[in-house]
Amino acid sequence: MATIFLEPDLLRLETPGEASAQLRHLADWGARLVVVADSPLEAWESLEVDGLRYEPSADHGRRGDWWLTADPESCSERPGRGVRSVLIGGTIASSTHPTARCDIVARDLRGAVLEILSRQAMPEATGAGT
Repeated sequence: MATIFLEPDLLRLETPGEASAQLRHLADWGARLVVVADSPLEAWESLEVDGLRYEPSADHGRRGDWWLTADPESCSERPGRGVRSVLIGGTIASSTHPTARCDIVARDLRGAVLEILSRQAMPEATGAGT
């Protein structure tokens, strides 16, 4: 199953209730949820999402995993080849650096979760299987 790496600042874009509900959808699907942080963060812990983990880096990311961020610059920090990046709540500025671009843009966490689940459920139809 896929690992969903979560940038800690994502919560600034969502209400706790909405963030919790959306992350539970991913957990129920079987995704491994990892906040990229050295230690547990109070805001994330308050969401009470079962199985939420903390890791200091996402260097072990692999094809089929996801990187969720609210910072367009952090798309260049995505972990590993084949990890898809999702920019939440922002816009992608034009850039001459392809590694600085996010793969997908979602209006909010709900949109990102729907994108992930639909691509996982129908990889051939969405182009995610290639």
